Amino acid sequence: MLELAEVAVARRGEIVAHVSAAAELGDAQRTRLTEILTRIYGHPVTVQMQIEPKLLGGLAISVGDEVIDGTLSSRLAAAENQLPD
Repeated sequence: MLELAEVAVARRGEIVAHVSAAAELGDAQRTRLTEILTRIYGHPVTVQMQIEPKLLGGLAISVGDEVIDGTLSSRLAAAENQLPD
């Protein structure tokens, strides 16, 4: 059913951004995120939220085949990889 919704959104000239966060965003945060993504992509953006507590903090944003990973869990994993064995 999600794919059908994405087709409908695309027909209206909008873009779907799949956003994962550790906790629910407030209304002001969600509005600001939508405004920023709309400015970046040059088209109206519909945000589909998914809550994933394992992310610890930050956001992971997926638009089409582009992924922006600003989560705390990915930063911790990257830092761990930099530590000597």
